[in-house]
Amino acid sequence: MRNIIILTIALVVFLAIAQQDVQVFTELDSTSIRNYAPKLYLDCSWCYSDYLKDEITFVNYVRERTEADVHLLITVHSTSSGGREYTLEFIGQNDYSGLHYTLKYSSGGTATTDEVRSGLAHTIKMGLMPFVERTPLKDYVKINYNVGTEVENREVVDKWKNWVFSVGASGYTSGESQSSFISLHSSVSIKKITEEQKITSYSYVNYSENRYDIDNDIVKSISRNYGVSGEYVKSLGEHFAIGGEVEYRKNKYSNIQFGFSMSPGVEYNIFPYSEYSKHKLTIHYTISAAYHDYYEETIYEKFFETLFSERLSCYLSIIKQWGSANISISGSHYFHNLSLNHLGLSAGTSVRLFAGFSFNVSGGVSLIHDQISLPRADATTEEILLRQRQLETQYSYWSSIGISYTFGSIYSNVVNPRF
Repeated sequence: MRNIIILTIALVVFLAIAQQDVQVFTELDSTSIRNYAPKLYLDCSWCYSDYLKDEITFVNYVRERTEADVHLLITVHSTSSGGREYTLEFIGQNDYSGLHYTLKYSSGGTATTDEVRSGLAHTIKMGLMPFVERTPLKDYVKINYNVGTEVENREVVDKWKNWVFSVGASGYTSGESQSSFISLHSSVSIKKITEEQKITSYSYVNYSENRYDIDNDIVKSISRNYGVSGEYVKSLGEHFAIGGEVEYRKNKYSNIQFGFSMSPGVEYNIFPYSEYSKHKLTIHYTISAAYHDYYEETIYEKFFETLFSERLSCYLSIIKQWGSANISISGSHYFHNLSLNHLGLSAGTSVRLFAGFSFNVSGGVSLIHDQISLPRADATTEEILLRQRQLETQYSYWSSIGISYTFGSIYSNVVNPRF
């Protein structure tokens, strides 16, 4: 009897220990599986990162590129329909260095924010599958096919023939007890963009009014601007394109009562156009014929004139894992007087130098010797202060610089929307 009691107690203790071991093993197994999840670094702007963290939970999000197993570089470009095209470059690192590929997702011009971010999340999930397949998480992934058994293969019929129309209007007002400001803007755009050609048209009307009450004396400053432009571009393969632009504008600030110009041009891209999301290096040349009718006599004693000019510009853009960089240089001059010219240079870069440390700098400078529309009469103090007239200058510049350093936990899985 004593031996039976001892054996029973021993069996109960053994079962309790075994049960505890099973629970511990289960917890450790679940934790270990989570630890095997690929570390993902989201490299993007305006890509709904909080939503993606809630929607895609089978990866560990990190805030530093060098700590990631997957560097997801997302670039965004506008499409012809008014939507956006997202280019997603999945770059494997560490044990996943052999994986490197690109997916694309396009949203329609009428898509809601929820539809856009849902489609983007779906594309990212598909792109992450080759990485997840190398981890124990693969046993917890299910793939569903939601389309019916019969899928018709028919050509898409576009009743609009790729034409997209957009009409907009906006207004803004502000004021204090002795001053007020109102601004009205309206625009119409028409475009048709295909792989072979691009046709765009844009028109606008701007009206702004400043009103000041100075010792019961009302002073008003009114500005009206109008403009219409149209552009046609024809693709000539992966490196060349030709096109032209026609423009009409009326701008009191620039002393142009009637301005009309035609500008045919040619462009050469050293890189294939299909690689635009990674790099771009274009050389662009245009020649222009313009007619100007001025509000006031210009500094060159002209009330109207016909002008011929040419412009050459070069633009380089690079997007890499370490960051991005761009530089642009352009020069132009009038044929009747080569001293009437304009030279501009701008550049910018954003670089992650090491873990957590980012550096960005940008700036530009212009040498200006082509202000042919400046009025001959001197500007009044009111016109200068209210920016109603363009002033003579030989140069302009701008610059920006900044750094940031982040340290601490590399993980950023948690989203807390409170406050």
